[in-house]
Parts: sequence; structure tokens; C-alpha cells
Amino acid sequence: MSYGTTGNGRFNGNYSKGIYTFNEIHSYGDIIGATMSRGRNERLKWETTYKFNTGLDFKLFDRVDVGLEYYKDITKDLVYNTPVSLTSGQRNIYSNVGKLQNTGFEAVVKSTNIRTGAFSWDTQFNLSLNRNKVLELNEGFSRTTTSSIMTEGHDSRAIYLVRWAGVDPSTGAPMWYDVNGNVTKTFDMANRVIIGDPNPDFYGGMTNTISYSNFNLSFLILYTKGGQSLNQLRIRAEHDGRNILSDNMATSLLDHWRYPGDLSVNPILSTASNNSNRVSTRYLQDESNIQFKNISLEYSFPQEQVKRIFLKGASIYFQADNLGVWTPYRRTKKLNKGNGDFENIKLNNSGNSNEGVPNQTSFALGVNLTF
Repeated sequence: MSYGTTGNGRFNGNYSKGIYTFNEIHSYGDIIGATMSRGRNERLKWETTYKFNTGLDFKLFDRVDVGLEYYKDITKDLVYNTPVSLTSGQRNIYSNVGKLQNTGFEAVVKSTNIRTGAFSWDTQFNLSLNRNKVLELNEGFSRTTTSSIMTEGHDSRAIYLVRWAGVDPSTGAPMWYDVNGNVTKTFDMANRVIIGDPNPDFYGGMTNTISYSNFNLSFLILYTKGGQSLNQLRIRAEHDGRNILSDNMATSLLDHWRYPGDLSVNPILSTASNNSNRVSTRYLQDESNIQFKNISLEYSFPQEQVKRIFLKGASIYFQADNLGVWTPYRRTKKLNKGNGDFENIKLNNSGNSNEGVPNQTSFALGVNLTF
């Protein structure tokens, strides 16, 4: 068990003094000028985190080792890039805005499943979770972005969106819910509500190691349950035809409204803006996934053999990384084309919907020599 405080100086000390930028863009009369690129806040100070931690380690049946840990961190003088009045010449300045709490639990289990003769099987499993809550904000003032809100009593990155209500089957028009839960065909940012947060319910991994004689096989699986995020690729690619002349469209838009009575996922396609692709829960996705992260097979040559060639050890191995990802998203859907005719269409899924370069599947074959 432990308790203590730590300071957090993760921000540049110059943030409190303000930063000026010199470049030709801000020149005047052929003389290079300077503009304040970061506003001044001389009252800015370090965060202080009060940390409590306790844990328990024990062994079961002489085969299972268990480690449990609980922590509770309370951060005062939370630093946040706060929006300010544009009359100040700045959009945001760093300031101390309130108090934040993080509580969490971690568990590690190591077990010897089988150990007999030349054969053994060991497993290591870990689970972690964290809960985040804003305890206080200066003057109770909430901070919002397009899709998130920092407000007392909720996660500091609580998801704050208009709720998507689907497509009107009679007209193909997009629909949303207002703040009272009534269906409306008018998109209004004033109808945003707190939906959830990006933190997973829990996450962790499991490693299995199986050995027999001189062979060793191990594999790693990672998992995440819960947590939500906006799918930025879908926001850009599922624009319902509005940007058809300049941008590609997702294949999932093949499932769009065509005729009165259609029960479709996407509204009618149109080059005219009807706000259908405004940021809403339409593009919110569950972050749950299971990843087959790594598998490795190694053979170690017997000592009597490697000594003959003046080595202390030698082994050959095969390794593969990022072999697969499971998510709760469908990859295909049957599209009703009418007259009893159906077509299988591909849908964007977690494997191709995340921004950035996806993880590469790689294979390696190698030799380890010890001299």
C-alpha cells in the first residue's frame, strides 16, 4: 500500500509566458513580423496528483500466481487547453481548470497448466480497467468540442453527439433525435447529449507457452471490450453523394434508400446537402476487438551438438505478427435489388476503417547463435 503526491510538468514552461512566431507570412512593409502563436497565462501552474495504490499477491494450489492491484489518483489544478474569447487574439490558452479522478484495477494471473516429463504448458493472463471522472470544474463551466464534452460527474472526454434515428422509409430523408428523444428531420447541435466515453470497459492479453523437448511454441492474444470512437473514414467516405464529384464513396453506400418503403441503412443519395453526414452517432463505433498478435515456434539444438562447433547455444525460429483482428462488424450484406434479386456487397469494417497505416502482417525466419 502506498500514498503520495507527484507534480506534472508535461507542458512547456514557456506556455505560461506565451510564444511568438516570426515568419514571412506575418511580414509588413517587407519586414518580417511576429505574432503570438500561444497565449500568455502567468497563473498557469503544475498539476498535482494525489496517488493511492494497494495490491495483493498470492499463490493457489502451487500452480497459480495471482497479482491484484487497485489505484485511485486525484489530480488537482488540471491543465487544459481552454477556449477563450477571440477578442484576446487567441482561440485557446493553457489553464488550470479543475479536479480529475482516475480509479483502476489490474490483475495478472500466471498458471502452470501442465508440467510432466518433457512437456509443459504455461499461461499468463492480464486484465486492466480504468474509470475517469471530472470532480470539479472552475465555476462549473463545461468545455465542449464538436464531439466531446468535459463536464462535472462524467469522463473528461465524454462523447457528446446528436443521436442518429435512421432513414425515413417514405422519403429517404435522414432523421435524428432531439434532446428529449423525439424524432426530428432537422439537424441541430443543440440536440447533443452524452452518449458514452472512449475508455474500454476492460482490456488485456493472454500469452500461452507450450514446450516439448527442444521445441517451444508461444502465442499472444490481445483483447479490448467496450469503448467508443468516431469512425473518421466513414465520415469522409459515407457522404451520401454530396461530394461525389471530388471524393470516393464507400461501398456500404450501395445500401441506400431508393424507393418509398425501403428499409435502408443510408439515406437517399443527393449532391445537395441535407446534413445527413454531419457528425452524429451514425458514425460511432464500438472499439471491442480481439487481436491474434503474435505466434512463435522455436527449436533449440541439443548442447552436445552445438559444442562440437564451439557454440554455447543455437536455435532456429519462425515468427508471425498481426495475424488477424476480430471485431463485431459485418463484412458483407445482402442488398435487395428488387424482383427477388439480391447482391452481396462489401461493408467497411474495423480492418479498413481506421485512420493511418494498418498493422502489417509479417513473417520472419531466423537463427540465434550464442558464442
